[in-house]
Amino acid sequence: MLAFYDGFGYSDGESFKKSHHIKDTITIIPLQSCTPIILDSLPSTPDLLLSACLRTKLLDLSKQYSLCYTKLFDDRILVLASEQKLLKFASIPEIFLPFGIKDEHLLDNAMFCFENSLVVFYQKKLLYFYQNNDFSDIFNALEIIKEKYHIEVTAIYSNTNYDSIHTQSFDTFGKFPIASLALSAYKNNKKLFLQPQIPWYKTQLFIILLGLLGIFFSLLILYHIMNNKLNELEHNNTHIESIPKSQSRYDLFASITNLASKYKILFEQMDFVSQEDSFALGIYACFSHQMNFINWIEKMENKLKTSSIYIDAQDLNQNYRCTWVSWVKK
Repeated sequence: MLAFYDGFGYSDGESFKKSHHIKDTITIIPLQSCTPIILDSLPSTPDLLLSACLRTKLLDLSKQYSLCYTKLFDDRILVLASEQKLLKFASIPEIFLPFGIKDEHLLDNAMFCFENSLVVFYQKKLLYFYQNNDFSDIFNALEIIKEKYHIEVTAIYSNTNYDSIHTQSFDTFGKFPIASLALSAYKNNKKLFLQPQIPWYKTQLFIILLGLLGIFFSLLILYHIMNNKLNELEHNNTHIESIPKSQSRYDLFASITNLASKYKILFEQMDFVSQEDSFALGIYACFSHQMNFINWIEKMENKLKTSSIYIDAQDLNQNYRCTWVSWVKK
């Protein structure tokens, strides 16, 4: 919805919304919300313009401002500065509204009195501007222009009628005159408009924070992926280590022999067959002490990751007992 200051309050300007197809919201702000600055010449860049305004010491260095400007009748530059926090939409100061008049001859000599400010145009340039609180401000402005510039104002436009001076109503410019002037000025003189404050989600700081969050979550996801890969690799390594065929047969037999020697187990016969992950190991083992045999069986089961099978009925051979022990993994 379009919103315009019409001299008394804000009107929606709906009749102009459809005909002009303007989607942006435009607001009119009073002169009191702006800080006027007069410069001798126009700097070549926006940064130099801001620097020139700050050197006048009329602005608070701790605040952010939006600037708009125009050339005065004496070729000096009028700059109006408004605090960024006051601007939510594209805004034009009241005194710049007459720049939106289509009949430019009306700017040859006329005063425009708005609710909060007044402005005088002469030969299509801004000649004088001041606050407008009551009739005395209008009368004083007429006297100053007459004494300083030797000019008689021939036309006065106002929303308020006065008996002592002849004024014309803003209704001359249409049903919603202030809205109409704002739309025309916005199309042809965008340098007269104060730019709104940049939303926080479009600021450079927010973009940097968003980028850092993106990097953080990317690293977090990468960490979980790598952690899962390491866990999977560790699991696979554990599984591989449990398969005897991954070892050299000579290493396996040496390990079994050393273990048997530790527990005083003698082998009369050993058979070993393997294919891929499956294997079968049979040993005819002899021992002199039952506990040595039991401990050896336990250690062999841990080494081969497979339960043993042996016959309780043991053959007696002199001082040794012998039996077949086998480990089978399918």
